[in-house]
Amino acid sequence: MASSDEQGLDRRSANIIKNCDISEKVCNYCDKKLIDFMQCIKCDEYFHPSCLVRAANKKSSSCRHDSVKTQDEIETEDISDDIRVENKFMNMQVKYLTTFLKEVQCKNRILIDNNQLLLEKIRNHENNESKQNSKRKKNWINTEKTLQDNLTKT
Repeated sequence: MASSDEQGLDRRSANIIKNCDISEKVCNYCDKKLIDFMQCIKCDEYFHPSCLVRAANKKSSSCRHDSVKTQDEIETEDISDDIRVENKFMNMQVKYLTTFLKEVQCKNRILIDNNQLLLEKIRNHENNESKQNSKRKKNWINTEKTLQDNLTKT
C-alpha cells in the first residue's frame, strides 16, 4: 500500500501531460525516455510520475521533490516571463512618453507665453500708431486752419 506522501504526490500528478514533444528528455530517476512526465519545482529535473514518488522517498536524495510542475505550468511560466518582459517594455514606453509629454507641455507653455507677449506688442504698436495718426490729423487740421487764416488775412 502507498504511503500518505506517495498518495499526495499521486493526487498532484493528475495533470500529467501525455505524449509531449520532449524526445530528448529522460527521467532523472530511471534514465528512461519521458512520455508522461512531471518536473520538480525545486531542482527543475524531469521524472515519470511514479519515479518522482520514488525519488522523493529516496533517503540519499538531495532534493525531496515534494512540489512538482506539470508541462502546463512550465508553459504558463514561459508565458509569464514573456508577459513580464512585455510589461517592462511597456513601462519603459510609458516613462518615455510621460517624459516626452512633460517636455511638450513645457514647450507649449513657452509658446503660449511668447504669443501673449507678441499680442501685447501688437496692441502697443497699434495704440502708438493710432496716437500718432490722431496727432497727425490734429497737426494737419491745425496746418489747414493756419493756411485758411493766412489766406483770409491777405
